[in-house]
Amino acid sequence: MDRKRSSIGRSKAVRPAICLLGALFFVCVLSTSAYAASRMANADGKQAGIEEIGTPKVLLAGSTPGMVKIDKTTMQGGDKVAVYWKKVSGADGYEVYKAASKNGSYKKVKTTGSGTRKYTCTVASGKTIYVKVRAFKNNGAKKVYGKFSAIKQVGNFAYITDKNFAGTYYRKGMNKEVSSTAGAYHVTINKITGAGKVVLALTYMGRNYSPLYQTNKITAQINGKKASFKWKDTWGNSGTGTITFDKRRQITLTVKETKNSGYNRGTLAVENAKFLYFKDERTIYENI
Repeated sequence: MDRKRSSIGRSKAVRPAICLLGALFFVCVLSTSAYAASRMANADGKQAGIEEIGTPKVLLAGSTPGMVKIDKTTMQGGDKVAVYWKKVSGADGYEVYKAASKNGSYKKVKTTGSGTRKYTCTVASGKTIYVKVRAFKNNGAKKVYGKFSAIKQVGNFAYITDKNFAGTYYRKGMNKEVSSTAGAYHVTINKITGAGKVVLALTYMGRNYSPLYQTNKITAQINGKKASFKWKDTWGNSGTGTITFDKRRQITLTVKETKNSGYNRGTLAVENAKFLYFKDERTIYENI
C-alpha cells in the first residue's frame, strides 16, 4: 500500500515538469517558424537588407551605378590612342562604345572589370572617333546600367609638332611678301610646346595690309587639331581667333574683330582662310 501511494505521488510531481517542457518546445517552434518566414520575406525582396545564402544578389532600390566621367586621352605611340575614365563607386565593370561621328551609330567595343578604366584603340593620323562609357552592376544574371558619359572626341593629332608647323605662313591666293601694290596676311608660329600649346602672332592683318598691323604674342592651348585664342594688335584693335592644324605646313585661320580702335584702322577679318608655309621664320617684330 505504501509503495502504491509513493508511486502515485511521484507521478503527480512529474506531470507539471512535462507540461513545462512541452510549453518551452512549443515556444521554440513558433520562434523558429517566425524567423524562417521573415527570411523568406527577405528573399522575396519584401524587406530590404537581407539576402539568402546561395541565391543571386538582388540589388536594392537606388543602387543604379553613377555616370562615368572620361578623364583624359593620350597618345600611346604610333596611331594608338588611350581613353581613361574615373572610377564609379560600386561598379562591377564598364562598357565602352565608339562611333565614327558624334551623332552616328555607336557599337560596343569593350567590356572591362571594375579594376580596368582604360580603352586603347587605333586612330589614323589626323582622324577622330567618338567614345562614350557606362558603368554597370551585376544583378544575378542581368546587369543594371548607369548613364553614359558625355561623348568624348578622340583624335590622333601626333603630327602637330614644332618640327611640322613652326615657321611663317601666307594666305593662299595672296602675295607671300608685302609689295607696293598688294599686302600679305601672315601667320607666324613660333613654337609648339610639349604641353600642347602653340605660340604665334599675326602680321600684315590691317585692311590696307600695313606691316604696322601685328598682334601681341599669342599663346593658346591646342584641343584636338584646333586652338582658340584672343588677340590685340598695335593699333588697339582686338578680337578672337581659331587656328586649325590641317596637315604638315598647312593651317586654317579664322579671325574676328570684336573691338575697333577707330581712326579707320580696322583689322582684316578672315573666315576659314587657308594658309601655306613659305619660310622658316619664327620670331617677328618686337612684340614676340
